[in-house]
Amino acid sequence: MILLGIIAIGLAAASPFLAAMVAMKVSEGIVAISQKKLDQIEADQPFTEIPIFKQNLSIQFPPDYQRVEKYDLSFNGGNLNFGNGYTLQLNDFSSIENHLNETTLIATKNYDPVNNLLMIKNSITQFPIVNDGKKHMYDKANGFETERVTAVRVTGNLLESVTMQKMKESGSFLTLYQQNNIGDVKTGIVINASPSSGLSDELGEISQSYVILTKYWLFPDGVGVFVDVNDLYLGKLSDEDDFDHLTEKKLAEIDRFTNNTYTWLSEHFEMKITD
Repeated sequence: MILLGIIAIGLAAASPFLAAMVAMKVSEGIVAISQKKLDQIEADQPFTEIPIFKQNLSIQFPPDYQRVEKYDLSFNGGNLNFGNGYTLQLNDFSSIENHLNETTLIATKNYDPVNNLLMIKNSITQFPIVNDGKKHMYDKANGFETERVTAVRVTGNLLESVTMQKMKESGSFLTLYQQNNIGDVKTGIVINASPSSGLSDELGEISQSYVILTKYWLFPDGVGVFVDVNDLYLGKLSDEDDFDHLTEKKLAEIDRFTNNTYTWLSEHFEMKITD
């Protein structure tokens, strides 16, 4: 009887620990099942989320985030002044919507939402796709005017806040190319391209590529500014060259392929050191 009593007391004392162990095992099982479901959902997506800026860039002078002040933004119709010694000059646009009053821009330690600071419209020339009975081409003689809408976007932490979707389909690529700094501002271009289908004629499917070109500027405190342009272009860009690593020569090839869209970005948006 004494022995049974000792055993009973031991089991009673151990029961909270046993319950905790069982609960822990159940929780581990739930987490494992949830993770498998998340992994399956990700595997089923046609794209992969890539933190392209965080993979390639770093913040040059991380500030004391407890003491940072918001940017003193101003816009005079052609120049976006950040109040930190730098101005983004906007050239030759038909109309610009100003959203500065709706935006507070301040260096942030972690994720910060991306905001549209300016919405810009201008006319561009596009060309219809035709064929000569053998191949598809642009009908350069019958270009038509259309409108392009572009946004100047900002975030308090470019590295932590912006990811991009790289398509898993063969022929897709996502590449960041760093260019010469403007003072302490890092700048460059991101090319995100993937094959596109859906158009056809008597020759069969019309090969196209969906290409996003993103021009970015990274201030030394991590604040980021970027402008992107996206469109469909005739042909498969990945057939032109290997663009996993860009050079100025390969960037010129992309510019030609996209009907000078990179040139358009470079000419219409210029970051300058404020006098």
